[in-house]
Amino acid sequence: MREFSFTVLYEIDPESRNYCASVPALDLASHGRTLSEARRMIREALELHLEGMQDENIPIPRDVLEVERVTF
Repeated sequence: MREFSFTVLYEIDPESRNYCASVPALDLASHGRTLSEARRMIREALELHLEGMQDENIPIPRDVLEVERVTF
């Protein structure tokens, strides 16, 4: 499989206290009880998702253009 690079966002769900991982460019998300588990789960989800897209000849979008942290 070709090599890809995507931005992953990690957040804590305030209700469940689970870690949520999302890939905005692919509208893909996963979660885990720990940050380590969330990282492992999103990598697995990414691999399966991208393999499926390639198998079905679906164009793989580019990653987000830029990430910026804005503080008020």
